[in-house]
Amino acid sequence: MSNASAIDVDKMFNLTKRYNNIFFLILLISVSNRALTESYQSFTGISHSDSSGVGSHIQSLESTYFFHDRRTLGPLNEFSFINQISNIYFSANKSGGSKNVSVGGDFIAKNFLLQGQYYYDKFDAPDHVDDDRWAYNISLGYYLSNHLLVTTRAFKSENINTSYSFTVDYNYQINEKDYIGFRYFTPDDFDSYSIYSKYYRYLSHQRYLSLVLSYADNPSEILADFWIANVTFYLNKRNSISAQYDKGDNFSDSTYSLGIGHYLTEHYGIQLYYSDELSDSDSDNDYSYGARLTLQY
Repeated sequence: MSNASAIDVDKMFNLTKRYNNIFFLILLISVSNRALTESYQSFTGISHSDSSGVGSHIQSLESTYFFHDRRTLGPLNEFSFINQISNIYFSANKSGGSKNVSVGGDFIAKNFLLQGQYYYDKFDAPDHVDDDRWAYNISLGYYLSNHLLVTTRAFKSENINTSYSFTVDYNYQINEKDYIGFRYFTPDDFDSYSIYSKYYRYLSHQRYLSLVLSYADNPSEILADFWIANVTFYLNKRNSISAQYDKGDNFSDSTYSLGIGHYLTEHYGIQLYYSDELSDSDSDNDYSYGARLTLQY
């Protein structure tokens, strides 16, 4: 064999070895990422809460099924800001004499979103007169990109004229894990609006931070402007602690909430919370506390 042929064989051997190393590195990274994240299609939540105010006992059940897997962003209850997977959902709530049920779904084809939801409310009045109401909404959305969604919605309730609204969702992806999400909502008369913003950041060693700010502007003298601040710290993908502060401009009282979350396994989680008013008045403050069981597969 000539020296040139021997050199070519050595080059081919070294090149093959290099590609093998690259392949195994990519495989290792892929396996590591999958180990840090989970995928689910079915989500069910069961909640119960008690409070010192009207409707002191509240029970709720909600369930959502996605037609494809949703991958977590580390913590088992954190997912992408803008959903792009078709789904169907159901919820039922009971509070005092009020009962309501809703069903709906999101259907996504290419860049289009078709969304529909139906509500039914039943209220048992103190004078034993039953009051039943129904409502529904239909939304049409368009994904301008994977990070930008615009939606228009029509809402119709019994004995009330149809109302329309607009929503814009935008996700600014800082890197593979961190993002800032924005949502802007306004009715078709543009007399009011609400803004929701979320900052999600990976810290280190499976620890994450979520910051949420929400503000609703309402010109009505009956309904107050309202804002909410929430912070959630994930110690790892299964455990979290959170705090929230709510404030309405037309009310002297504000509310704070504290919560903890723990997943027993990758499929079962429980959340506990306590909420109380911060008031300067001598009257007793309203408080509430509750628990939520989550099942996801």
